[in-house]
Amino acid sequence: EPAIGMGGRFVGSFAIGGVDVAIRAEHASASTGWRFEGSTGPGQEIPFGELIRDLELRMGVTDIPEQLNDLTIENLHVAIDTSAKSFLVSVATKLPVDGTELDAVLTIDLKRSAENYRSYVSGTVTVAGLRFDLIFSQDKTATVFLGAYHGLADGGVSVSALLGALGVAELGEAPSVEIDLRDALFVYENPATAEGTARALFAVDIGGGLNLSN
Repeated sequence: EPAIGMGGRFVGSFAIGGVDVAIRAEHASASTGWRFEGSTGPGQEIPFGELIRDLELRMGVTDIPEQLNDLTIENLHVAIDTSAKSFLVSVATKLPVDGTELDAVLTIDLKRSAENYRSYVSGTVTVAGLRFDLIFSQDKTATVFLGAYHGLADGGVSVSALLGALGVAELGEAPSVEIDLRDALFVYENPATAEGTARALFAVDIGGGLNLSN
């Protein structure tokens, strides 16, 4: 027999991270669950720490990396699917790397466990116009994250511009070097204390040789 049920949709709002999120919900048929989606929109600054505390209080999420606490969310988007049991939170923010702020989009994927939810944090960051995939440790106390770029850039990439975007200023009077960038990887460790020193490792895979300009 065909499934019997009712569909519908509504709009409203709910609070998360101390701000109101405009939300729309849809229940298309009896065979699907409710789908909720909404965002705060640009212009509302939200402390990332407030979001982390809210997710811990409401959903028992306790494993979001602590190194994200001091970030500021510039836009927050929520997508929930009750049928797939998925809960995704995406945020636009600035990721500080050795004093330089990089445009980043982070996604918190919440998965239901036996007692609460576990989080899986990923994202992307833009470095000198190139998009790097971000990988965070599942250890919430870790201070290290990794950025990986894959694919051949359209045209040459300036090494000095790439390193400068990552806050590496000690380039002296070295000549400008352009490379055909196939893959790149950077590992960044935030200082453990305010008096500590950040550390970074950067590696590239290039093709087609080097172009040295005056």
